[in-house]
Amino acid sequence: MKIEGDKDPVDHRLDAYRGRVARLTKDGKPMGFLHITVERWGEVKGLFWRRRLVNGRELPHWHVATRKEDGSWEHEDTISFAMTPEELDQELAELESGYFDGRQGRLRMEWLNGEEAKSALSEHFHG
Repeated sequence: MKIEGDKDPVDHRLDAYRGRVARLTKDGKPMGFLHITVERWGEVKGLFWRRRLVNGRELPHWHVATRKEDGSWEHEDTISFAMTPEELDQELAELESGYFDGRQGRLRMEWLNGEEAKSALSEHFHG
């Protein structure tokens, strides 16, 4: 698909979270994991055989795995609905605060690195 305007819209404000994994806790109790991917979104225009993407931009995609009371895992995905740069700024400020608001309420995020991050990705998001 042809991309009009900026050929590769990259929002460098998202670089710190691109592909990252965080452990989610509530009152010190492990609740699950958050994985953030970044996806390109835009408007598709034109005839089927000449489609093009306009107004392309990047948005965070939240992948959440939380442990339910019975010990099983619940997975949910949601794309950011930030329609303006200001709304995305607000989402980024919330990420920088170290907290994630989900179905289980306000959860603390602890960003993982190295083998711990790889293990959480493999076990909860790519398996």
